[in-house]
Amino acid sequence: MRKKVSPIPKGYRTVTPVIVVKGIQDAIEFYQGCFNAELSHKFLSPDELTVVAATLKIGNSLVRVMEESLENKILSPSTLGGAAASLHLYIDDIDTLWQQALDCGASPVTGLQDAYWGERYGIISDPFGHHWTLASKIENLSKDELAARTKEAFAG
Repeated sequence: MRKKVSPIPKGYRTVTPVIVVKGIQDAIEFYQGCFNAELSHKFLSPDELTVVAATLKIGNSLVRVMEESLENKILSPSTLGGAAASLHLYIDDIDTLWQQALDCGASPVTGLQDAYWGERYGIISDPFGHHWTLASKIENLSKDELAARTKEAFAG
């Protein structure tokens, strides 16, 4: 009789982002240098010469990174002509991490700003075509305060 196992591996959440890249080893090194990611696990090809996927821990979250595989239709943003999703990363010291990301080779998509919804916020694009929204909460807003700021921001 099989021992009952959890359907969700230890450390994972119900939803785990998977990002596809061309050049997984470079991507792992970029995310380690840029976001202080820790390598949790590498998945190797059958010949054990090539990394085909990896699990990284960024803060308290796990992110899976996969090497592009045309034959399996696992495609990177560079092949697709862009990414359809972004990853949202909450951090304590956004100004330092923002500069660290730029120094590692990320490109700003927006500037870093204090946003009307109470976060310091900006968007970068990593060298592999993925967008990351970086944020740090800077104030607690009531529903009424947020509604008023939203109305003002969209007033034109």
